[in-house]
Amino acid sequence: MTLLDIEEKFDITMESYFDYERTRLDLALRHMLTWDLSHAELASDIRVINRRLLNLLAAGKLYVDQLKHDFVILYGRRSQQWASVEEKRRTLRSTSLGYQVAAVLRDHIQHRGLPVNALYYQKTATAKDEEGQRRLQALADPYLDVHELQSDREVRKDKELLNRLQELAHRVPVTPLIKEYLGCLGELHKKVREITSAEGDACEGKLRALLSRAEAKFGPAPVVAVAKLLEDGSYGEEHHVFEDLLALRQALLRKNAFLSNIAQWFVSTEHARRDT
Repeated sequence: MTLLDIEEKFDITMESYFDYERTRLDLALRHMLTWDLSHAELASDIRVINRRLLNLLAAGKLYVDQLKHDFVILYGRRSQQWASVEEKRRTLRSTSLGYQVAAVLRDHIQHRGLPVNALYYQKTATAKDEEGQRRLQALADPYLDVHELQSDREVRKDKELLNRLQELAHRVPVTPLIKEYLGCLGELHKKVREITSAEGDACEGKLRALLSRAEAKFGPAPVVAVAKLLEDGSYGEEHHVFEDLLALRQALLRKNAFLSNIAQWFVSTEHARRDT
């Protein structure tokens, strides 16, 4: 159940990223067709982006912060398994600007304000294709206001991070940093899976054997209850085991299989030419 919890929390993070990117695509498509850039419309769009960003950063923090507790349940305190995961997390954070910015933004959003206050819509002409035609690319890009972040006393403590952001620009595009952050979480989760895969498979095998024993003794049943019998004859801890529960972890392993190079992927509505 702990391993399943870890996969579900990572899935929540991935789905939150999906919501963020889908919102960007939806906004770009809508303004490609209806060029309404009134203040009320832009303010509404920025609120949506901030909401998606808040959900994503909160989900990512939930996943990372609860990993230590999960590994204590699995392997006990001060385990080598957790030390390996924590070392991986520290390395990813120390080498990734996106990870560092994501951590700062999450705290800033909770305690100070909304950092995304600029949303640029662009229609850019591409280079001519083989037939001499140009296409217009529509984009919706949210930006961070670095000066706004500087107003946060906690952010100002990290002078190195602020200097790196200031070197980039007064306004910094959010999405490349967020994609880099998701790439780091993907690499971290890959490490988690490598460490826990043997235990996960072993636990799943034991539970399937339990279902087989229960069926042989009591007959077919959709759910088997496993209870701890206390000395006074009462029931203590209780869990329910059933086939769909065991299949859920495997389903999440398949669903979120692409953990590496997430930051390099992008979606486009442009027709992909294929040689026939």
